[in-house]
Amino acid sequence: VEGKCGREAVVSTQSTGTKVVMKIQKQTDDSIEDILKKIDELEVELAQGQETEKQLQSNLNHIQDNQLLLRNQHKARLDKRLGLFRELKENVEELIEQNVVSAEQYNKLQAKHLKAKSDYQTVLDQKLDLETSVKEIVKVTVSYIVKVQCSKQG
Repeated sequence: VEGKCGREAVVSTQSTGTKVVMKIQKQTDDSIEDILKKIDELEVELAQGQETEKQLQSNLNHIQDNQLLLRNQHKARLDKRLGLFRELKENVEELIEQNVVSAEQYNKLQAKHLKAKSDYQTVLDQKLDLETSVKEIVKVTVSYIVKVQCSKQG
């Protein structure tokens, strides 16, 4: 390229090339800067996500601990109720057994009472018979005495 026109073309081309390179360099720098900003934002989001994950894991552990505690408390209450029901069952069985024994004793006492009542009635009957016999003896004796007195007097 010779001459003024040629030199101007070269300078103009170099200038345009430099502008294009500078424009490309600026766009590249802007892109890299945008990418770096985006990376920083993503790192912040990742850190927040990791912190949230830690918090969620902590919450989950807490919930699982509470579930275990509640399960153990519920089991303890059920075991206590079961123990109380067993004790109640034993007490009822003992009362039934005592009731059976009491019923047997009552029946024996009832039989003794009926026997005593029967014996009493027998004694009353014997007393009545004895009183009747005594009255008869007295009547015969009085009659005899009256006869003896009458035969002496008369």
